[in-house]
Amino acid sequence: MTRSSDDTSDDGGELNDSLIDYLNDAIHQQEQKVARIVHSNKNLQSLQRNMDISNGETMNATSSSAGGVADDDDVLEQVWKKEVQDGKNVETFNPNDPETIKVLEKEFEKSKTELAHMQQQQKLQHIPSSAEEKLLLLLKMLKERIKIEAAFGLDEKSRNLRVLSYCCNLPNSDLRAELIQKEFGKTLDRLDSFIELTTSSIEYVESTSYQLQPAKKLSLDVDMLQEILSIAKSVRGAQSSKASATGSRL
Repeated sequence: MTRSSDDTSDDGGELNDSLIDYLNDAIHQQEQKVARIVHSNKNLQSLQRNMDISNGETMNATSSSAGGVADDDDVLEQVWKKEVQDGKNVETFNPNDPETIKVLEKEFEKSKTELAHMQQQQKLQHIPSSAEEKLLLLLKMLKERIKIEAAFGLDEKSRNLRVLSYCCNLPNSDLRAELIQKEFGKTLDRLDSFIELTTSSIEYVESTSYQLQPAKKLSLDVDMLQEILSIAKSVRGAQSSKASATGSRL
């Protein structure tokens, strides 16, 4: 069985294999449901894209016949000037020409907007939207939590390791910050201990001895650990400021 709250020993709890097997089965079944939903959504998106393309082609044809606005390639093509140099036809453009500058600035702003939109869409893709996807994520997190709870003891070092493990498995920095704030926000001593653990973990990952261990992959993400350390230091700074402000008012 997993560790109960009354267990005061420092050893890790015993993992309940039957519970893990049950969760594995539930996760497998839920993954199949999500896969069917994703497949259905892809079919709908494909149909929508085909309709959009068809509508777009119709609008472009109408716009062209009515003398509409040129597309991006035509707009950029206008900044190039054809000249004859040494008997050869060459294309040049003047970067100091006001019209050229205006066109390039417009295209640059458009590219930035499109890139920001793509990045936002990529972020949203990682956030579960349907009830089935949320349940699948919940089952996976429950399974990992049970395994982690069974692996660590109840002393301060074990609790810090458990929180660090949770942070590494959370999908984004906002959830990591929320967890660290909840666990250590009101106890600066414990937060200092957690910061020390994270710092030593980073040093270990960056050490030559760790990276050169034979037949061992680099399993710890140093960038993620750096992010967790930065979040913990930010929480500590905020709590120290609050404590100083409270002390000065007293």
